[in-house]
Amino acid sequence: MLVDIIRAILERVLRDKLLLGLIIIGILGIFVTGANKDPGKDRLVSNQEEEATNSGQKPGQHQGQAGAGQGQRPGGQPQPAQGGPSPPAETPQQTASIACEFIKWWLTKAMDYQQTTAVAAHKEALSWMKPPATEAFVQLFWSDELAAQVESGARTGSFQTSMVSPLAVNPDGSIPIRAIGVLVLQDTGYPPKSQPLELNFLVKKEAQGYRIVNFYSQAGEISYPGGVR
Repeated sequence: MLVDIIRAILERVLRDKLLLGLIIIGILGIFVTGANKDPGKDRLVSNQEEEATNSGQKPGQHQGQAGAGQGQRPGGQPQPAQGGPSPPAETPQQTASIACEFIKWWLTKAMDYQQTTAVAAHKEALSWMKPPATEAFVQLFWSDELAAQVESGARTGSFQTSMVSPLAVNPDGSIPIRAIGVLVLQDTGYPPKSQPLELNFLVKKEAQGYRIVNFYSQAGEISYPGGVR
């Protein structure tokens, strides 16, 4: 009887120690897990979820992807957001520079005296001129007689530009431009003849683009290599 009582007490003590050991191991496991956990991770995830909720995105979605390619105009100029400020206007220097580039391109059309391209090129060039400028240019450099001779192949020529520069920017936005170059013409049966020219333009930017509103040549009209008009 005494032996049974002692055995029962020992078994109870052993069971309690085992239970106590399990409890201690569990408590140590909680402390170890808490020590290894990044305390800022939960806050980071929480902040990301809050930002995603406010922006209408899913957590982890990069905000830059949604706007890629937007707000850009062709050429890389930034397009203002709706309701935002407009792009800055061109400065007078920028306007003058663009006007000079326009004249350089225009001269490749207006001073084309090749049989296969001259008629179409002059038609395009004249479309960029106002009536007073058109009349002055045609009288000097594209008369009916000259056009017929170039179209028939009796006369050919080319113009080499050496300088195109703005002289000023007027208060009304118009820009006087001077172009200097050499016109080379050749009649059938005659050697080519070079003729230096100084051409003066008054260019103005309108709603449809740049236009030549006035024109004159200080060197006068074309001289004819063959001596016969």
